Amino acid sequence: MVELDDSRDPVVQIINVSPFVTVGDSKIINNKALVKGDCAVKIYYLGESGNIESMEHSMPISQIVEMDGLDENSISSIRLTACSCEATAKSNSSGDMRLVDLNVRISAFMVSFEEIPLSFIDDAYSTECDVKTAVKNTEVLQYNDTINSSFTNKVVFESIGVSVDCVLAVWCSEMKNGFTVKEGRCIASGTYNTTVIYKDSENQVGVIQKPVDFEYSSLLSKKSDRISCYGSATVMGCSCSVTGDSRLELKTEILVNAVVFSSETKKYVSTIEVAGEQSKKERACALTIYFSDKGECLWDIAKRYSTTVDAIMLENSIESDFVDCSRMLMIPGV
Repeated sequence: MVELDDSRDPVVQIINVSPFVTVGDSKIINNKALVKGDCAVKIYYLGESGNIESMEHSMPISQIVEMDGLDENSISSIRLTACSCEATAKSNSSGDMRLVDLNVRISAFMVSFEEIPLSFIDDAYSTECDVKTAVKNTEVLQYNDTINSSFTNKVVFESIGVSVDCVLAVWCSEMKNGFTVKEGRCIASGTYNTTVIYKDSENQVGVIQKPVDFEYSSLLSKKSDRISCYGSATVMGCSCSVTGDSRLELKTEILVNAVVFSSETKKYVSTIEVAGEQSKKERACALTIYFSDKGECLWDIAKRYSTTVDAIMLENSIESDFVDCSRMLMIPGV
């Protein structure tokens, strides 16, 4: 329950209620996240004097979100959203409509990821007999970046057809957004609806309702043409001012919060089929002399001569999987 001070007009009718929810601090421990934030509510109402008045109220948020596997090493994105907001004017003990019963329903949305080391078998062979392999593709997500930034989206309404004296109220609603990538930058873009109530030079009240586009880009830690984003853009506040005879400037504070992953296609050996006794390989000579080029992979050489990488490394005192310079190699048989 919020009470208006004596300097404000009592409420006749509530025109609009706009909640703005922000995430403050969060602490993750033992499959739980303690999320703290703030919910600021701006209310426009019609007062007894016939003027449009506004009031603001702020409420702290503290919520525990449970999620199996969550720990301090998790990569997480937490979003608090106002699902509904209702304001009802009520009378105080004196009979004046100076009380506002405010109810905000907030949902907590959280996605969490864990980085794990992955290794893929992309080739296979046998030193004893022929094998057949089948290869498949899989998509792998690699952590790229976290975006948690706010910016001001400025839009000018020109030649609206009347001479504006002052702005009485302004609010934004119905935010729609999405993420794309271009030239190494993650781009958040979308649209939201804006309502502006104004008074013109003839003391008449008018209303402007327009969709407004926005775009925000952030340089990624790693360049990638294929990304996956888990997050959203949220309106945190808006204002509108008269900048000309029939010209208005809208400023909207927007918060972009997202976890960004690069998507890569990896090939892996899905099945290995070993041929029967009839395909056993003939034993090669005990030692083969091979002249390699710089950068050759020992795996490819070992596969060609039906030996092992370890055997080649041991015989030639090599510590890398690749040949560092053109040289002669002793290829031992197995």
